[in-house]
Amino acid sequence: MPPEFNGNMTQCHRNLHSILAEMGFQVTDNAKFQPYEIDCYVEEVNLGFEADGTPYHQWKRKDLLRDNAIFEQYGIRF
Repeated sequence: MPPEFNGNMTQCHRNLHSILAEMGFQVTDNAKFQPYEIDCYVEEVNLGFEADGTPYHQWKRKDLLRDNAIFEQYGIRF
């Protein structure tokens, strides 16, 4: 059964979710890890995924800070 996608999700995010789900993973979209949010989170392997399209590449430093903070607090790798 296809997931019900949030209207705010980019096509890249939808594709990522679909690929992970097809691989058999239970995917949590827009998972909150205060004060941040991860596009796709797979709890069973403790991995976070960000589906950043071209417009978001300008924020690499901000993303790196987020990724490091989430790893330090929750042990989640990206």
